[in-house]
Amino acid sequence: MKTKILYILASSQSDIFWEQTFLSITSLRKTNPSVKVALLMDNITYSTLSETRAMLLKIIDEPVVISLDNVISNKEKSRVLKTNMRNYVDGDFLYIDSDTLILSDLSTIDDVQYELGAVYELNRSLGNNYGRASFEEATNRFDCYFSDEDEYFNSGVMLVKDTKNNHDFFSKWHEEWQKGKKIGIYFDQPSLGCVNKMYNSHIKPLDGSWNCQGRYCLNFIRDAKIFHYFYDSFFVFPLMDKNYFEEFKKKAVISSELLDILINPFKHITENNEILTGDDVRRLHSRLYALIRLLDNKAPRLYSFIDNTLDFFYKKLLSIKPRRLAPPR
Repeated sequence: MKTKILYILASSQSDIFWEQTFLSITSLRKTNPSVKVALLMDNITYSTLSETRAMLLKIIDEPVVISLDNVISNKEKSRVLKTNMRNYVDGDFLYIDSDTLILSDLSTIDDVQYELGAVYELNRSLGNNYGRASFEEATNRFDCYFSDEDEYFNSGVMLVKDTKNNHDFFSKWHEEWQKGKKIGIYFDQPSLGCVNKMYNSHIKPLDGSWNCQGRYCLNFIRDAKIFHYFYDSFFVFPLMDKNYFEEFKKKAVISSELLDILINPFKHITENNEILTGDDVRRLHSRLYALIRLLDNKAPRLYSFIDNTLDFFYKKLLSIKPRRLAPPR
């Protein structure tokens, strides 16, 4: 495999980003043992890689250390590094977020001819993305507006060739992200989406198997190469629980349970699940459903009272007029 893999780390002893990165690279080494791995980090993070944390340096090939202002937070440092990563790292690379698990061979990325490639946000086209209102709240502040025909990408996995066009693109992304900070937008994807529109859709779509995103990637589970378990309050998955990482932090040993999650994450998604399609997805993202969810979270007694009352009247109605029970076909 000619394309190197790139991770980014801005971390201290008090967070779990080192642990996430270590587990992701471990899963990468199990499926792609000979691939070259680069790790882009700030100078303070690099200085913390001693004792147990030095284990990370043993499973990478190329540490890339950039001096950044110590005043800014690690969360901000990670975005500084990410939005400008093309200008910090030499050669073609496949960038991968740390909250990922690598499930299969990645060598076919060498066959992709795009200068810059990524997977659609939530594994779907913008016209079918019912969650778009959340990011459009941010992009609108950039005076950047999207139609159903536009493309909007997740930045968690990106193929980045070493070309002048990409160097210019990332410089602009970094510039727009810096502008976004001044208007209260610290996420990196809104500025990425807007820069992509400025550059006439420079980013080309990769197949969803390259970035199978949480509960949204049903169509790609069978062929998933990278599973991206980004935080989602609707998605019940073991690695959403910090305790797994805290235990790993203390023992510095990957338990058999954790190893099984790395190998087959889909098996560990809660069994309390259902597949929603069509209009049910639209209802799930409606303001009415958001109100119901808010009621359940903030006023559970009232929620239970309303639900039990509706259940009582429903059963009463059935006792008066029983339903006709027959197969649908």
